[in-house]
Amino acid sequence: MVREADKENHRLIFTFREAFGILGVPILGTLVACIAWTTWLIYIALAPNQAANWLMGTSTYDNGQFWSIIDTTPVMTNIGAACLVLVDLCYLYVVVKMLRWRTTVARLYATSSRPHEDIRVDPTTDSWIRTASDRVKTNYHELTSFRGSKRKFWMTVLLELLETGSPAALVYGYTGFISVGSLAGAVKILVGRFSAMGEIIAGSIFDLIAAIVFPVLVLVYCYYNFQFDDAVFATYLKVLPIGSFEHSARIFADPSEVALFRLAFDSLRIRSQLDLVLRVGINLSFCYRLMRIGDVLLIVHLKRFLAAITQSTRSNRPRQRPVPKCFAVTFIAFSVVVWIFANQAVTDSYAHCSRYPQCVVYSYRWKFVGDECPCRILIDVDRAPDIRRLGPPY
Repeated sequence: MVREADKENHRLIFTFREAFGILGVPILGTLVACIAWTTWLIYIALAPNQAANWLMGTSTYDNGQFWSIIDTTPVMTNIGAACLVLVDLCYLYVVVKMLRWRTTVARLYATSSRPHEDIRVDPTTDSWIRTASDRVKTNYHELTSFRGSKRKFWMTVLLELLETGSPAALVYGYTGFISVGSLAGAVKILVGRFSAMGEIIAGSIFDLIAAIVFPVLVLVYCYYNFQFDDAVFATYLKVLPIGSFEHSARIFADPSEVALFRLAFDSLRIRSQLDLVLRVGINLSFCYRLMRIGDVLLIVHLKRFLAAITQSTRSNRPRQRPVPKCFAVTFIAFSVVVWIFANQAVTDSYAHCSRYPQCVVYSYRWKFVGDECPCRILIDVDRAPDIRRLGPPY
């Protein structure tokens, strides 16, 4: 009996690939990327000027104050940084859990070996011992429900982009992302051939885009849409005497480009309660989904192992109940409506504000009162050279 038990325990020593399959390495890579990105967000929150200077290569200009970013809400900034540290720890926790898969498998096996007990999980004791069916139901509801938490986050982010007047390219990009996500839900309902794991993985891809990919694209937009002529500024430094006003690099930058950079860059910072909920909520929900994928992969493999021991050839898993195909119409309609809404808001705002060239940033709204432009950043400056004589002739 002892030898048989030792033999079974030896068979429980799964390799990482056996435990998580081909998804193990991509999940770990995604977690590492999430940790790196969240750490960067913490750096942006606590040292925005240094982060902007490092990104744009302006550290040597104006004593490091080229961007003149002032923290107007230090309390909220510190709270946001602390919450982002918590998010980092959550990602790290999932990494540690995945790397300790042998301990988890042994615990699951010990639970399943008790008399008259199946692999059941108490969600209040250990999240890694929950049943696969419960997790599938939870994630499926979050993915396909019209009132799902992920969809609420996505729509709130879109409304914030419209109200803050983010560049139209970013607004259209995020709108397209929401539309594609909704259409993907419709396709899954109409086809009905996707497994529960396939649906969870598809949902995780969209969560990854919302939590990591889109903010990274915002950073890329910041980098490639700001132009500064370093050669011209270096010439001024050589010609003009020390202490001259022209030694300030900021006056050589296009103020509209600086304003657009600040707008996009500040969208990555936590400056309000809404920013806190969006940044932390989206990342925590994505972390939760990654952890659940690891749960399902481990439990599915363990069930196969136990079935092989008991020589069971049939699975007692309940059959998935497909979502009625009529619900696909809701997803398709939503994807069309959200695109029409965003496009109409952008075009209407452009029509109202195009007559004010000094307004470089304005909110995108669908309805207006009169002909007022919801301007957020106004730059009224004449950058043409002035050749008029200001002093008396000699």
